[in-house]
Amino acid sequence: MTTLGASRYWYLLVILMLLPMDAVAQQEGDKPKKDEKDVTTLHIEVMSKNSHKRVKDAVVWVKSLDDGTDFSETISTDSQGTASLPGVPQGTVLVQITAKNWQPYSHKYKLTKMASKISIELEPETGQSPTPPGT
Repeated sequence: MTTLGASRYWYLLVILMLLPMDAVAQQEGDKPKKDEKDVTTLHIEVMSKNSHKRVKDAVVWVKSLDDGTDFSETISTDSQGTASLPGVPQGTVLVQITAKNWQPYSHKYKLTKMASKISIELEPETGQSPTPPGT
């Protein structure tokens, strides 16, 4: 084999060896990962249990409780007592709420839809008025 023929042979051999690896890597990259979960946008409204008036500036903490998920986010309610949190993994989550002059709230929820809405009623702290502050 001549020098020119040998270099073409090695060049062709290297190309042929790389093609299958590239095709396999591309196929694996296209497949969804097994541990990826669907996510939802969680809409939360916080209100007084007695008067149903909205509670603004409540701190809402959401944590995923399912194995293999690492999600924990904190958000505050707006002036209408609502908060929206996108990207929450579907499954079981813990929702905890704290607000000035209100008893703390903690409850587990099972999220299954692409958009989930939770209405939460807070009770006033002992010795406090049942009306939300600022209303």
